[in-house]
Amino acid sequence: MNQETETLEFRDGAGRLVTRLVNQIIDIREFTHCAVYPWLLMAANPHLSAPDISEVTASQDKSEVFRPARWINKRRWMCGETRHKGGTRPNADGRDPLALRLLAANRDLSLRDMVRLLKENGIQRGREWVRVNRVRD
Repeated sequence: MNQETETLEFRDGAGRLVTRLVNQIIDIREFTHCAVYPWLLMAANPHLSAPDISEVTASQDKSEVFRPARWINKRRWMCGETRHKGGTRPNADGRDPLALRLLAANRDLSLRDMVRLLKENGIQRGREWVRVNRVRD
């Protein structure tokens, strides 16, 4: 067995052993005319942003494969982890280390009081962030 193919063995309904060869690698260029092309492009290129993938689909000769960036963003989760995730980026302001130190030093504060303390120190975090990151012994 090599990396390109896999042998699948199973018993059918009559109890006979069935063997199938499963291809693990495809050339997505063979699917540029198909509606599945944007899906294959997303799966093969997790390093590209949604606008980049949209641009690739727009550059194809066939208009049926074009997908806007919004469409791509809504469906990327099905292709596994990607570099470009929607929503806020973790530690976008770079203040997590200070926020975590404050959390550790003030374990007795309520969630709302902790959010208020963080805000007084110039760190914008919500109750859910405090709840998830609260240090416990």
